[in-house]
Amino acid sequence: MSKKKYKKNKKKIEKIENNKKNKKYQYNQTPPKKPKRKVSKATEKPKKTSPVKAVIIASICCLPFLIFGAAMIKMGISEITHQIACSAEVKGEIVTDVSVQIVRGRTSKGIRSTSYNYSANYTFEYNGETFTDTIKTSHKIEKGDEIKVRCDPDDPEDHYVKDLGDSVMYVFLIIFGIIWDAIWVLLILMIWRLYQKPKQEVKKQEIKKDEATI
Repeated sequence: MSKKKYKKNKKKIEKIENNKKNKKYQYNQTPPKKPKRKVSKATEKPKKTSPVKAVIIASICCLPFLIFGAAMIKMGISEITHQIACSAEVKGEIVTDVSVQIVRGRTSKGIRSTSYNYSANYTFEYNGETFTDTIKTSHKIEKGDEIKVRCDPDDPEDHYVKDLGDSVMYVFLIIFGIIWDAIWVLLILMIWRLYQKPKQEVKKQEIKKDEATI
């Protein structure tokens, strides 16, 4: 082999070795760290409200409706207990002229409606004592009409007119109040379950990961 060819081959070998060294150096060299980007407040993840806080907020919002339902239940129960206490039944009589109040309005369909409210004084006797009171009703009454009065035997001043103090209405009032409150309680429970679902899903995923590693 001539000296010129030897020199050329030697130079080629040196270049190849230098290239290999440079590649190894570049491979072993750690890449420069990228600067951390500042996250703006707008792009920050919103804080999740806990189920307890959500239920407290929902309870505060629903509190007026729950109080309204409880008031209806209380009113219905108090009226029924009042009627039960008035166990003595006597006859009463309307003794004054009946005054009529005309109430005009419209139905939900826009049809005009007219109703009448009647009021007058009536008297009844119990154990030799005479009691007078005022009757107000939507039923037509006239002077001299007989009515049924129920009173408390221990306290006759505590009384009501039987035909107009129907306990069925108060039973419906209690049922409506219970249903009304039940709706709002169910709403609060639904909010609780809604906020509890993500936590349950995270727990399930963690359990699956643990089972996979085992």
